[in-house]
Amino acid sequence: MTSPELTVRLGDVFLRFTGWLPSDDGYLYRFAAQGEPDISCHILRCERLDAPCAPALYTAPRKAVWRTAQEETVAYFTDTAHRKCYALLSRPCAPAQPLTLRLCAPLIHYQEKYVLSCICMESLLLQHREAIFHAAWIEREGRAVLFSGASGAGKSTHSALWAQLRHTPVVNGDKALLLRREDGFYAAGLPYAGSSGICRNVTLPLSALVFLSHGKENGLRRLGAREAVSMLLSQMPVQPWRAEDIDAALHMATQLAAALPIYAYACLPDASAVTCLEQRLFREDA
Repeated sequence: MTSPELTVRLGDVFLRFTGWLPSDDGYLYRFAAQGEPDISCHILRCERLDAPCAPALYTAPRKAVWRTAQEETVAYFTDTAHRKCYALLSRPCAPAQPLTLRLCAPLIHYQEKYVLSCICMESLLLQHREAIFHAAWIEREGRAVLFSGASGAGKSTHSALWAQLRHTPVVNGDKALLLRREDGFYAAGLPYAGSSGICRNVTLPLSALVFLSHGKENGLRRLGAREAVSMLLSQMPVQPWRAEDIDAALHMATQLAAALPIYAYACLPDASAVTCLEQRLFREDA
């Protein structure tokens, strides 16, 4: 434990951790901020954890969920064979009540990304009208351009090409936080970096969102509203047992598709893809 508490700002949401905190050399501390918490989480280190014995509301290979009138409990397991519980989240149903996260081996020496995952970060943010979104993204003239798509679509390659050829800084190579303010949609940094290791704490107005795929030539098309919403939802992680999260993600995707241009871009993994997109997407900026 390096400090009795840590408050971070994610978009416009303040999250406070107390108890057994992550080490101070990770991404999470780049987002340290002062402010009254919207969400609080107390972390406990335990020698052993036992999941509830009652029938579960939801089960997955390494996760199970229980819900009562008072709280929701999420248990995480090492594998399907031994089902050793290594993390247990207690989430009160009453608004603004603090969460409790209990951890044991193999997370005794845990990385902060596991803590964020175990507290169902995407669910917490959706309930505050913010959405985690899978994308590599760049800063172009003070605005955010997001490159999304299926695994292997070229998100990291494309953002790296822009950085190399147009000197546009890469903000994050893995995720963005989408949020709406009175003057429009924004993209904010998150304490994740994926394999890129790139994680900057900035918040920028959202200029455009591009879904990448491999093509034999460069071809850009603007998506219609229905297709755009479907594509957006495919890259917004949600907890499948929470209907309210699904509704919040759908609402966010619908608003975003109505407010901003959403594109599909089948392209080559080379400099020509940057030139083509720049001419099509930003010609009005020239």
